[in-house]
Amino acid sequence: MRPRDVNLLATAAVSASLIFVPLWADKLHASTEQLGFIVAAYNGAVLVASYGFGRAADVHGSRRILQAGLALGALAAFLQIFAQDPISALLTRTFLGFCVGMYPPALLAYAHSADRVMGNFVAWGSLGWAAGTFLAGLSDRIAPGDTTPVFLVSSLLFLAALAVSSGARTGAKATIPVPLFPVDLIRRNLALYLTMLIRHTGANM
Repeated sequence: MRPRDVNLLATAAVSASLIFVPLWADKLHASTEQLGFIVAAYNGAVLVASYGFGRAADVHGSRRILQAGLALGALAAFLQIFAQDPISALLTRTFLGFCVGMYPPALLAYAHSADRVMGNFVAWGSLGWAAGTFLAGLSDRIAPGDTTPVFLVSSLLFLAALAVSSGARTGAKATIPVPLFPVDLIRRNLALYLTMLIRHTGANM
């Protein structure tokens, strides 16, 4: 398994459904404020899962967490099809956000030990964003105004990433001792973390 291939497929899965969230929420009669809550809940779930499962991947190994995140991501993306109102949209997007937060830290941990060419790994993720957006546009071209094909594409891409990840070595386990709240690590890299925080805040406005 090449981690970059999983990164490509999983990132495409995320971006495919992400681009249509505002239109989907409007179709479900969500107000602007409710849309904000839906997006905030998704990102909050990503944050919580990334922190918890990122540490778990470092301490216990990445393979099972990676595959669990991808499998649950496929389920969560599929469940978006059945949302009927803003509340169910909030629940399905929060669930998907939790799944999306599970696999990237585990994938990064695995890529660091298995791929090592991190520049290529990141580049394939960027290609995944472009591919997912293209497939979403193609789906809307085929079925204008219907988000069901988009969510199906997203779910299938997660499943494809899961299939590729089955080739991950079972013995690849990290043994990095990570405290529950790494104060020293945060202090040393605070400037980098703040830079990323500002960048992502601007990108999500």
